[in-house]
Amino acid sequence: MEFYKSISNVKKGPILVLWILVLLNPWSKHLVIAYPDGAPNHVCDTMQPSLQFHGPSIVGKDQKFPYKIVASTSKIKPKQGLAIKINGTIAYKGILLEAIHFPTGKKIGTFINPRPGTAILKCTDGSIAITHDGTKLSLLNTQYFWRAPDIYIPGTVVFYATIVIKKNFYYVKKPSQPISLLPA
Repeated sequence: MEFYKSISNVKKGPILVLWILVLLNPWSKHLVIAYPDGAPNHVCDTMQPSLQFHGPSIVGKDQKFPYKIVASTSKIKPKQGLAIKINGTIAYKGILLEAIHFPTGKKIGTFINPRPGTAILKCTDGSIAITHDGTKLSLLNTQYFWRAPDIYIPGTVVFYATIVIKKNFYYVKKPSQPISLLPA
């Protein structure tokens, strides 16, 4: 009988120590809590959901993207704003939306007035994106607002969205049509 008690204590001890280490680990809050509350700022560069939290997407390569990312205008001047609509047939629970300048590939402009359930995300490079701020979202046919940079930058801007339908069912970095940046 004593032998079995000592074995059961040995098994519980390492498990208890493991849980204590996980809970005290400063990174555990990012692995366990941060992703349901929106994309962490370090994913801005790749727009790829964390494989640790989401796992690989079950979306097939030949599966059609069920959304359209449409801007309210095809041309914009400095300091002007536009609406970006994401229209689709399936409600989504998570989003990361960025404005990328071409030819530089840098994120530009500012997202403003985030809709309920979303928030402004400051990326590690200081740029701004939109993300979800909770898991209770069920978004369909949504609209976001973006303002062009204060100074003229020749080129175009393309809006890219990563959309999460379920934990492991997501589409990564899907583009809008390019928007021409015009001088003031």
